[in-house]
Amino acid sequence: METLKVNSINISIWLVLLFSLLITNPALAEIVAEVTQLTGKADVTRNGQAPLALSKGDKIEAQDIVRTKNKTQLQISFTDGSKITLAEKTRLIIKDYLVKNEPMGFFELTRGKIRSFVTKTFSQRKESFQIKTKTAIAGVQGTDFEVHSFPQESLIFVHEGIVSVKNVEANISKKQLLRTGQSAVVRSQTAPELIVMPLSSSTISDEQAEQTLADQNQNENSRLNSGTQQDMRSGGEIKQDPVSLTPSSTRQIPLPPIPNLP
Repeated sequence: METLKVNSINISIWLVLLFSLLITNPALAEIVAEVTQLTGKADVTRNGQAPLALSKGDKIEAQDIVRTKNKTQLQISFTDGSKITLAEKTRLIIKDYLVKNEPMGFFELTRGKIRSFVTKTFSQRKESFQIKTKTAIAGVQGTDFEVHSFPQESLIFVHEGIVSVKNVEANISKKQLLRTGQSAVVRSQTAPELIVMPLSSSTISDEQAEQTLADQNQNENSRLNSGTQQDMRSGGEIKQDPVSLTPSSTRQIPLPPIPNLP
């Protein structure tokens, strides 16, 4: 009888320890991707713990926070073949990623620059793959595009496909549909604006992005002062919504060695 009582106590202790482990360590999250390219230094923060250095082949889970350091480029490949490449000084939160039943990918880019190649896994539902910044939400079904996240504005550039862009604020309902070769800037409390980016390079550098935003601000100030609305590509008055026009160049934009897209 005494032995049975002791065994019951031991079982109870083990059950309490197991329950505590499940609560304090919910890291049984599903693996959604792995590191396939890395030059430089990057780390991942998981379950509020201290950051862990990343290496090629490391697994990435939902809810992970991935961060790249100075002079770093990191590519993560997802289970369905989609890829995201992070430039240096970038912080990306993988909020959720599902590929079964109703596929859905949701990311938060708090700073830096990424390039995403999205497979047809997400082609059944509009905007089922979303990247959110401090000012914008970019939603796609399957495409190749870049997102640059600045403190007060975001830049979206489409290499191939169609991207729907809107302000992160729900009260600003206007969207822009960007096609191959088109780009837009989304500022705080402002609807997306179509802008012109150079098509000669495979990716957009920080200097190009900042210069383009500066030029856009100058053009906008000139337009407001003159009282006329101009199409920056043609220099003439806008006859229709610019996003419905053929991009200024439709030639293929070369892909860089990284992200090594298919």
